[in-house]
Amino acid sequence: MKSAEIIELSTSGNCFKEALLHSSSIRVDHVEYRTFDEGLCSASIFFCKKEKDSLASFAFLALMNHALHFYEEWNIKEILNSEIELIVEKWLVPAIQKAEDIQYEDARKNIQGIIESIEICINKKINSGATYKPDRWGVFLNHNRSPSYPSSSLFPCESNVIALADKWNEIEYLYETPNSFALFCWSTGA
Repeated sequence: MKSAEIIELSTSGNCFKEALLHSSSIRVDHVEYRTFDEGLCSASIFFCKKEKDSLASFAFLALMNHALHFYEEWNIKEILNSEIELIVEKWLVPAIQKAEDIQYEDARKNIQGIIESIEICINKKINSGATYKPDRWGVFLNHNRSPSYPSSSLFPCESNVIALADKWNEIEYLYETPNSFALFCWSTGA
């Protein structure tokens, strides 16, 4: 899927509403690379498994909806039908209207660089014993500490990447991996 296709879909509110209603039934996993470092902060990869009948547009919208609910600390199961139009109008459409296509090699390089930097920072802080709230630093899978996670399996494959944000201090990429659809989110606190 290309950015122009998802932008075009954003003008069809019914598709978005249907996708958001359906999104809570899609299993989305979340790997979070969490630090309290002001520059690196944390990075997240939201992903869902590709199924035989998966539509990229529905998967991408589900990932965006899950990310919104994670960052806003809302329970996705409690979304009301009356709130969907507001989510579409105030958050989803404006985010998608800024979408641009980027090369998967560039996205892969950016994602890999950020995750490697965060992992180095996490390990250095934990090994030094000088971490602020050490139980909150690390790699988490679905909110549970994970000793490590094979992040390379969640890097973009040779397909198009849609950048919702691609700046020095904020990155949001929608893309495919061989087995899943993914949304990578990172921004600096500096």
